[in-house]
Amino acid sequence: MTEIRRTFFFVALTTALASSISLIGGIGLEHVADRILPLVPLIIAIPGLNDLVGDYASIIAAHTGDPKEGRRTKRALAKSIFKVIGINILAIITLSIGGALLRGYDFDTGFIWRFVIFVAGAAVLTVLFMFVIANLLDVILKKRKINPDELLIPVITSVADIVMLLLVTLAVLTIF
Repeated sequence: MTEIRRTFFFVALTTALASSISLIGGIGLEHVADRILPLVPLIIAIPGLNDLVGDYASIIAAHTGDPKEGRRTKRALAKSIFKVIGINILAIITLSIGGALLRGYDFDTGFIWRFVIFVAGAAVLTVLFMFVIANLLDVILKKRKINPDELLIPVITSVADIVMLLLVTLAVLTIF
């Protein structure tokens, strides 16, 4: 029973710390709030992008590790994710632009191209970054004899949130 309590406490503490770290991205967005307001399509896309990278972060973390443990190989995992991510990106772009049109947003061609490139680039770069971080953490945790299954999902999803929010903040400051 003591081992179960210790493990539960460790997982709960790790999850709480990882979630708290995600607040850093929110602070970054607070500093650019005035510049974000005119960007209706981007505002509509942010929750979808954040959810997309969070979902993929969970999948990547869950499948990171030794293929002999019944998990997919890294190549097979990357191949399956990148087959589907294009559909996710297209859906986010379509719904964001459609929602903005319904709200009367006035588009110009330059903005649409910047928006499409940002959404696609942010999603793909964040997923690639998650692969790298998940594999590095997997190696580090195994060397320290810590079960990666207890830490990878909360850590990787928090890192994904931070990266995505930093990319949004950077996009607002430089692209839009």
